[in-house]
Amino acid sequence: MKFNDLMSWPVKQHTQSVAAVDTQHPRSSNFTISLPGTKFDYAKEVGTGLGSNVIMSPVQWVMRTFPEAPVKLERNLASGEVEAVVTHPFLDLIDDPNPFYSYESLIMASMLSWSIAGNVYWHKVRNALGQVIQLWYLPHWMVSPKGNMNDASVYIDHYEYNPNGIPIQIPPEDIVHYRFGIDPINIRSGLSPLGAVLREVVTDDQAANYSASILRNMGIPGVVISPGENEGIEVDDAKAIAEKFKTKFGGDNKGEAMVTTVPMKLETFGFNAKDLALTDIRNISEERVCAAIGINPVVVNFGSGLESTKVGATVTAFIKLAWTGNIIPTQRVFGQTMKRQLLVEFDNDKSLDVGYNNKNVAALQEDKNSKVTRISAGVTAGWAKVSDAREAEGLSVEDADKVYLRTFNQLEVGDE
Repeated sequence: MKFNDLMSWPVKQHTQSVAAVDTQHPRSSNFTISLPGTKFDYAKEVGTGLGSNVIMSPVQWVMRTFPEAPVKLERNLASGEVEAVVTHPFLDLIDDPNPFYSYESLIMASMLSWSIAGNVYWHKVRNALGQVIQLWYLPHWMVSPKGNMNDASVYIDHYEYNPNGIPIQIPPEDIVHYRFGIDPINIRSGLSPLGAVLREVVTDDQAANYSASILRNMGIPGVVISPGENEGIEVDDAKAIAEKFKTKFGGDNKGEAMVTTVPMKLETFGFNAKDLALTDIRNISEERVCAAIGINPVVVNFGSGLESTKVGATVTAFIKLAWTGNIIPTQRVFGQTMKRQLLVEFDNDKSLDVGYNNKNVAALQEDKNSKVTRISAGVTAGWAKVSDAREAEGLSVEDADKVYLRTFNQLEVGDE
């Protein structure tokens, strides 16, 4: 593919042939790991994972949550201080990656690929001058990094993008590749976070299929009306009795009295739905998958997580742990990758860092009561000023407030 064709290809591909791309199925599974003690192909059974609710529930939580913290650009000054960079071409591109979807859509799709496959691919679209002007998300199952068969020293020679059976080679400088560590089986790719829990995913899928199949296929009647002993009944009479029964005792008429003029036996059938719940089995799947992703099941309202709230921890605390166990570590990886593979397209200033602004993230805000207690303790202990407490509460501060409260019997003692 010629350079000019490559520059124009992504826009054409995503606008004119998007239907063809959307209908493609993965050429292989997302997962390459071999599970111990079995020859069954669990990876093939799971496929993309998009149809497994035990996967998609926590993954969708990550997708919804990650965009809450916007990308930020900072400059590290010689004085040791950090200066926020508000205006920059890099930030403009992140805010508006292409004419068809926003950064939020781009990063949500990225979190899907990140959580399931451990690999995220953004394609850089360049203008005639070679400048990056657009970013496009590429589905992870359509992309694979390739080495050079003639030169083993080349780590990645190109990325192969295969949306419709015709592989397209993309130069490595035109791809932003986010990796979840490094897959030891394929050192050019990241490691799937879910690779080791495929059995649990299949177990949950099969449990759901089992319950649904029984409920769908077992034609159990609610009531059986049969004639008395040594009595017979004509087909037309049977239909009339059934229709009359439904009319008289259906809907709001439940509980009405029934009087028959002929001997008749009435039997009701019951079905215990608890037999289909398979709760313990499905709870194990929920716990393992959520643990692999880095969040507690209670965060996504899985039943297995509800027990956690009975030991003193609140849902709010678990959501905060999900941020520290999943979102924030991912932010560090994405920030460093953007600095190395995207920011350099606009600026070679080594003092610049890419990160995420978590200042206004609700889950990370300190509880108001805890904050008041902490600051009040500081003022009482003498290590915080009265003005500090008033500022923290948004109150006005006067010069008279800029004092420490210390008892008269405390003496200042130096280090020596």
